[in-house]
Amino acid sequence: MTLASDLTRLEGAGLILLATTQPQLEYLFRHALIHEAAYQSLLREDRRALHRAAAEVLEELFADRTDEAAATLAYHYTRAEIPARAVPYQLRAADRAAASYANAEALELYAAALDGAAAADLGEAEVAAAYERFGAVLELVGRLDDAIDAYAQAFEHTDPHTILDRARMLRRQANAHRIARQVPEARVAFQAATDLLDGVVADERGREWWSHRLDLLLDRAWLHYFWGTLDEMAAVLAECAPAVEPYATAAQRTRYYGRLALLKIRSGHMIVTDEVMALAQVAYDAWEATGDSTDVELARFQLGFCALWRGDDKRAVHYLNESLHAAE
Repeated sequence: MTLASDLTRLEGAGLILLATTQPQLEYLFRHALIHEAAYQSLLREDRRALHRAAAEVLEELFADRTDEAAATLAYHYTRAEIPARAVPYQLRAADRAAASYANAEALELYAAALDGAAAADLGEAEVAAAYERFGAVLELVGRLDDAIDAYAQAFEHTDPHTILDRARMLRRQANAHRIARQVPEARVAFQAATDLLDGVVADERGREWWSHRLDLLLDRAWLHYFWGTLDEMAAVLAECAPAVEPYATAAQRTRYYGRLALLKIRSGHMIVTDEVMALAQVAYDAWEATGDSTDVELARFQLGFCALWRGDDKRAVHYLNESLHAAE
């Protein structure tokens, strides 16, 4: 009896149905209960063997594009009870899901990969990077306490000699505390990150060090803005100023000039001066240079906001509408 005749008999019995013929034949069970009954009728050892065989065939078929099949490969190797091969695919599938904002799927895959003995087979750097990405998705969906814990795990698994990476983990913790309005905890984490960076001797402070330093200072300025500690915000931005022109990326320039404009608005009793408008325009121009389509730094919105307070209705409507369309 051939496979084709078996499939025909199953289709005739109403157990399966033909899903597609191109690029290859695919069948589906007519009902999830039929699928489950058929699956449970197999011995555990047979199920494991079939899952392993399916995974190995998929690896061969998708040899040059395994990222596309990562979630399926993770599923089969998990069901085959081969965690050492499942975990790398779980992480790749999680990254792919996170990139497309399939956050629930990404969180489930990160948690599965990191919660088990197989994670111990990963290198410390891989574990740290996975926890950092896990924390970023947790932060995005508002699970801030879990995000802080994930960043703490990332910090613990980061090589003590990689000062810049460890400072970044602390900065991520601080920002999650800030969003959660846990200001004392945010201050402590920001200070710990600052102490780490300040421990690097002057001769070793290259462009990468300055990039981390500017990110840290700009995030600290954001904390002070939202908490209304404007003198501290001014001091932090003053510390940034000498490094902006020689070292800042376009995105950092956007944040610096945008935050400087907001500081001057708040300090000036919400009066938008020519200087404030000029700063908001510089921030916008720097943002355009980044090519960042997410508008995450709100440069367009801020320019429209400043124009609104300035009384320039036409300009305000233009940039606020532009920002609204981007958000939608």
